[in-house]
Amino acid sequence: MATRSKSHGNVLVDPAEYASKLEALDGEQHSSEIQRIEAHLAHRIRLGGAITYIDEDGRHVIEDKHGIRPFNPDVPFPPSPDSAELTIRELAFQHGVHPDRSELDDWCESVTANAGDDIQSDEVEQLVIGLRRDRTINGAELTRLHARYLEEQFDP
Repeated sequence: MATRSKSHGNVLVDPAEYASKLEALDGEQHSSEIQRIEAHLAHRIRLGGAITYIDEDGRHVIEDKHGIRPFNPDVPFPPSPDSAELTIRELAFQHGVHPDRSELDDWCESVTANAGDDIQSDEVEQLVIGLRRDRTINGAELTRLHARYLEEQFDP
């Protein structure tokens, strides 16, 4: 859907590819895939990333947390934010990993609660679990990424 760049948080969306992918999806039949794409792009923007695309009026625009404005090819594309959450979400999106919970996740949280700790995994942590199950990223790297995510949550 998007061209690859060195930036994990900012992506130059290929307008033709993006539009054809969304147009090819039937709104009723593929609503969850459409929502997944739109939610992922919204998370990129919320976390400080940027995207460019052709808007409904045929104008090339850039969108980031500051809003939508005309794209100027002479101005450098905004740098990607250094965010563990954004990296985790990007990896999950690229590999089709969803934040689905399993019965084992529920059981583990129940055992933890019985031990006196009330720990609830958030959506990003469920993506980390999914990436590990999918073996998309090695365990040590994923642990470092998860630790960075937790640090960002407690020390933004």
